[in-house]
Amino acid sequence: VLPFTNLSGDPKEDYFSDGLTEDIQTELARSRDLRVIARNSTIQFKGQPVDVQKIGRDLKVRYVLQGSARRVGDNVRITTQLIDAKTGSHVWAEKYDREMADLLVVQDEVVNQIVGKVAGSYGAIESSEAKSALRKSPEQIQSYDLVLRAREIVQWNWTPEIFQTARNFLNKAVALDPENSRARRELAWIAVMGWVFRLDEKPVPADEIARQAAKAVELDPADARARMIAASAYFFTKQLDRFGAEAAQALDLAPYDAEIMSTLGCMISAAGDHDRGVALAEKANRINPDASIGWYNSTVYTALYLAGNYRRALEIAKQGIQDMFYVYLEIIPIYGQLGMKPDAADAWRRMRRLYPGATLQSFADWWRLWNINDDEVGRLMDGVHKSGIFEPDARTGP
Repeated sequence: VLPFTNLSGDPKEDYFSDGLTEDIQTELARSRDLRVIARNSTIQFKGQPVDVQKIGRDLKVRYVLQGSARRVGDNVRITTQLIDAKTGSHVWAEKYDREMADLLVVQDEVVNQIVGKVAGSYGAIESSEAKSALRKSPEQIQSYDLVLRAREIVQWNWTPEIFQTARNFLNKAVALDPENSRARRELAWIAVMGWVFRLDEKPVPADEIARQAAKAVELDPADARARMIAASAYFFTKQLDRFGAEAAQALDLAPYDAEIMSTLGCMISAAGDHDRGVALAEKANRINPDASIGWYNSTVYTALYLAGNYRRALEIAKQGIQDMFYVYLEIIPIYGQLGMKPDAADAWRRMRRLYPGATLQSFADWWRLWNINDDEVGRLMDGVHKSGIFEPDARTGP
């Protein structure tokens, strides 16, 4: 699904076409018969002239959906076309002129048409269509718009200020439409990520995170992302039985959603099932070729470390290093086991710049947050000790 083009003439309206693109990708990923390339592999084509057949070869896909959105006041025009990337021929095209109140109806129609053209059973999407196709009130549409704005600003930029702005949008969305499951699930997700990655000065209480996540699932049981977020909330609040149940539901509902697969794979591996977690992360990487960072690789290199394959763990870890404290925290024990003390010292300095209060205990606390067992925490800490960053003569200044 290529990024839909914003034809409104106002770059500030990009969030709307981007949100529409992501929603269509998400709904299509629910189909058991479709493998859908994730957004961070297709965003590179935004605003660029495209050769559909080349895209098909590069991303190894058979079909490409492209389209545009023009929003003027309460009216919206959406055009879509499905192209066979092998031949370049058009499979299906449609134009929709609707009021904003009918936006979700249009989304359902687009997804129905595509699945009907290229796949088999419609599964969970069909069962939820009747509810989402109801005509929306102005308050519900405003609520949906606020969710799109929140998702857009946290897509690539994680800071305490951005998270708080997104949370404000989402709280307004819930106030306008208490039944908006997307707003509730995204509130829970921001709370989880803010807690885990230290982006909230005052973390949301664990019971509130779980409550919001459970409410989103209650409002839309067929929403795989809501199930994933609920699973994450249970994971980090140590409710591992509930985590396992929700994770299984999420993976069953969206078997080709790379983000769900990689996120849950990371947690499944951390909780001790390394083979299954790594298999999910590697499958996600095959579906989403440009995702050699974050959840995807940390699952693999941590499992390799625990298996004693330090050299290969370092190779994987270095494929997509991000400037985030946890990346440096996780690579330091690898350096330690390989005797690479200068590299460990440099990673420690970078980590302290992002996490000034970091101490030796911070390493163990991080891995225990992820439900890693005591034996494996001890093996990871062995690498930290060998890194030399806490030796008296180590260069550990900021």
